[in-house]
Amino acid sequence: MYKPELLAPAGSLKVLKAAVNTGADAVYFGLPDFNARASAVNFTNEDCYAAMDYLKARGKKGYITLNTLVKNNELKELIKAIKFITSVEADAVIVQDLGVARLIKSISPDLELHASTQMTVHNTEGVNLLYKNGFKRVVLSRELSLSDIEKIKKNTEAELEVFIHGALCVCYSGQCQMSSFIGERSGNRGKCAQPCRMKYSFNDEKESKYYLSLNDLTSVNVLNELIKLQVESFKIEGRLKSEYYAATVVDSYRKIIDGEKLTKDELDLLYTIFNRGGYTDGYLTGKKGSKMFCYFKNENPFTDGEDKAVKKYKQIVSQDNKEFLLKTPVFFEILIKKGESPVLKATKNGITKEVVSEFVVSEAKNAPVTEEKITENLSKLGDSGYFAEKISVTLDDNCYMPLSEINALRREAVLLLNDIEEEKPEKRILPYSRSFKAREHKNTGLMAKVRTVNQYETVLKFSEIKYILTPIEISGEISQPDFDKTVIALPRIMTDSEKDKILEKLQKLKEKGAKYALVSNISHIEYLKGFELFTDPFMNITNSLALEELEGYNIKYFGISDEINLKDIRYLDEKYPIFCAGYGHTSLMITENCLKKSITGSCNKDVCYLKDRMNEKFKIICSDGCRNEILNPHPVMVADKQEDFRKCGIDFILLDFTVESAEETENIINMFITEKNSLSKITRGHFYRGAK
Repeated sequence: MYKPELLAPAGSLKVLKAAVNTGADAVYFGLPDFNARASAVNFTNEDCYAAMDYLKARGKKGYITLNTLVKNNELKELIKAIKFITSVEADAVIVQDLGVARLIKSISPDLELHASTQMTVHNTEGVNLLYKNGFKRVVLSRELSLSDIEKIKKNTEAELEVFIHGALCVCYSGQCQMSSFIGERSGNRGKCAQPCRMKYSFNDEKESKYYLSLNDLTSVNVLNELIKLQVESFKIEGRLKSEYYAATVVDSYRKIIDGEKLTKDELDLLYTIFNRGGYTDGYLTGKKGSKMFCYFKNENPFTDGEDKAVKKYKQIVSQDNKEFLLKTPVFFEILIKKGESPVLKATKNGITKEVVSEFVVSEAKNAPVTEEKITENLSKLGDSGYFAEKISVTLDDNCYMPLSEINALRREAVLLLNDIEEEKPEKRILPYSRSFKAREHKNTGLMAKVRTVNQYETVLKFSEIKYILTPIEISGEISQPDFDKTVIALPRIMTDSEKDKILEKLQKLKEKGAKYALVSNISHIEYLKGFELFTDPFMNITNSLALEELEGYNIKYFGISDEINLKDIRYLDEKYPIFCAGYGHTSLMITENCLKKSITGSCNKDVCYLKDRMNEKFKIICSDGCRNEILNPHPVMVADKQEDFRKCGIDFILLDFTVESAEETENIINMFITEKNSLSKITRGHFYRGAK
């Protein structure tokens, strides 16, 4: 019978216990490293053992996060983390990096894999490709509507996990580089500084507002619709939040899942326990726009309901009152006969364990042991995580048996009950070793990425540009495309409802002679069969194992993440041809909401900008229809540093043109040909500093 899993966040053991004791079916938490909430308290090794013991004793599940991008020089520590997660008997591990997934499959093939929302999976093809490659569950992008989720659910065998409550990022998860480029703290590596929660002014406005700050997600009004879709897991965001937040939110959604209706007081508490200015179900209902944003707020955030939550859930959180604990039921059956050793049978989840005492029962000379006393002592299960649902006592008349012996039988039975889960087949840990050699010096070439027909036609004049990455939406406007150079770029975001028209265009281009295509999302691999492929830097490749995981998909060149430095790149496996973006106003965000339309009330294709408190201007351009991209104010520029790239064995440098005119495009190309830079305000990106 279908019953959705209610999955809660935990930044500490205290929060984990609060979530479990208010009705969570599973909890996800992170180790100190390799998790997307590095600023949470997180769990030590000792905490992890305690957490999994606590969860297992109550029939709950624990998922551990390894959902950040990893570099080659971090793989030794990652291997230790994977082995530890396996030994602690985690029920699953949540992963962003394809290389991390490959390593887990190599070392611990029995460990269940869940694809993080950081993988930006938002359509059926992406879900199914991951499922075929060993992922049991996929956490979908938060931007999907109920209709989008329904389409995926009908066409996959993979389990689906959907966020139902908590913070929303304005950018698609896994595609944000804003914190990385302006503060050197990478959200893809768990250290986001949340620049989206800062104030900006729009164009020439003097007043600044929280233009990138979304209200928090609520699914109270649509949860029953998700239940009808039979989504496997409902996920709550909040590993940085308190135990009272966890208790309030879990308790609220537990009631809805169990068929109850929240009272006005319960709704008020849910919405005030943590509040950035309001709540929204906009993505799920398809009602996007300014109402999803909190442009004005007194604080960021505020917690008006904290006092009420403390009052309501104090006993659960502190566990002073044991009747509030959700414990695992057990059935005790004890047989006490004169002249024999007492036998206690303990049953949990249909599995029975038997304990035999060394004590031999005799005739009572004074006060015989009674059924009431036996029942009372067997019920004393304390903090074991169990409660005696039923106790059956078979007792001869006038028996002598010390209560201490009954207590000893109970304690030994509890230990055996704790071992029941451990009787499952032990997860394997296989040997693994890997070393990496430096790439050899190469004569690095040039390729370009364009957004307009003028840029394409300008780039085409230069024989020095080997390939031109070209959006499919402008391909029909190019009078004479050169398919020996043209790499067709699908939209980075392409939902099931959008794909048919795009794939129709793709087929026509293929018939005309297009042979190269760009993979910007894992789902594109399925769409682009029959093409020679290039992978976009937004595929977030940061290690050699990610390159290996993509082997076999007819990939000609691999684009490397913008978030690793030259030293990291130099030790990527020599076997794989690579390129990286050496020029361009880096795309810091891609948003499902049209910011221009949300702010002004209408969408136009003009370039707008947001200005921060340092007077830096972040240009906003249209992408994939009415989606927006936010660009870095200063372009990456390495025209005068190309020898460093040759030393690192990089095959191509990508020139990424976005807002440049034809003349500016031509000038930039000439700078790379002459290896001289004449721009004043530039950045070297992460090539020399790297992202934390």
